[in-house]
Parts: sequence; C-alpha cells; structure tokens
Amino acid sequence: MVEVVAIFRMLPRGAVTKYLPRILDKELAPRLASTGAVVIEGPKACGKTETARQIAASEVLLDIDENARQAVAIDPKPVLDGDEVPRLIDEWQLESAICSDSYLNHW
Repeated sequence: MVEVVAIFRMLPRGAVTKYLPRILDKELAPRLASTGAVVIEGPKACGKTETARQIAASEVLLDIDENARQAVAIDPKPVLDGDEVPRLIDEWQLESAICSDSYLNHW
C-alpha cells in the first residue's frame, strides 16, 4: 500500500493513470446492495474517489462543482438522487445539509 501511495504522489496533478485494483473493489457491490450507501474513508490521495468511480453510474463532486453545492444548500435531495445509481457523492462532508442526521436518516 505504501508503494501505491508513493507512485500517485510522484505523478503530476491531473495525469492519466491506470486504475490499480483494491481489495475494497470486491466488497463495494455487496455492501451497496445491502445498505444502499457506503462511506469510503482513508488518507488524502489514496484512491477513494477512483475506487468509487469503478462502481458509480453517476457522480457529483462537491469540492469542484459550486453549482451542486449551492443546490444542496437549498435542497439536497435532487442533487443526491441524481440521474443514475449508484451515485458517487464526493466530499459530501463539505455540506452540512447532507451531514445532518435527520437528513441522512430520511434519505
């Protein structure tokens, strides 16, 4: 694992790389099927987003898409539901409307 992180750090930002399979890949589909949502945690730049992209049918990148963040602040549901599932909601913790327990329990 340390070697993979070192390889990614050496690449210039935005460089196209081949996806390196992870142990988590085999666990994502069954966990999504049983719970409906999965949080992938890990250190910065370890491949969380790329791992999620392998199974996601659609995505919203809240750290990049200012329009999506503004829409979430008004009503999270349309942004989170999206067009296709499973939906990757990257950096969801940036928006307090998503983080609220009452919203997550209702969603």
